[in-house]
Amino acid sequence: MKTTQNTPTYQISISEISPDFDDPTRLEICFELFMSRDYLATLDCADDVLADLELDETGYDFELNVAQRHDDKLYMIIKNDRSGDCCDDLAETIIAFGQPIADFIADSCRLLNIPFYPND
Repeated sequence: MKTTQNTPTYQISISEISPDFDDPTRLEICFELFMSRDYLATLDCADDVLADLELDETGYDFELNVAQRHDDKLYMIIKNDRSGDCCDDLAETIIAFGQPIADFIADSCRLLNIPFYPND
């Protein structure tokens, strides 16, 4: 399985696969993601996201997690931030991160039998 997808505008990597905290018979998966200004500009939410980016920042670094404790949803946190949030459904994940990143996460979860928005 490919553990990193690297393009000129974003990079996503699997950073950890471990037993789920809530149910050690299941796995959870963590990702590290960098999205450049150029990639962010292609997203449906580009205006909002780019408005929050400081002039000297080249993009955003995220830590992502899919686990049972997040109801098998994507939990996202900006790296070095204290709070995060879940994307409520797959459509929201695609809006926030784009189809290629959502596909990488979904494919990784599928290969490891980790539910990812199982009700969508």
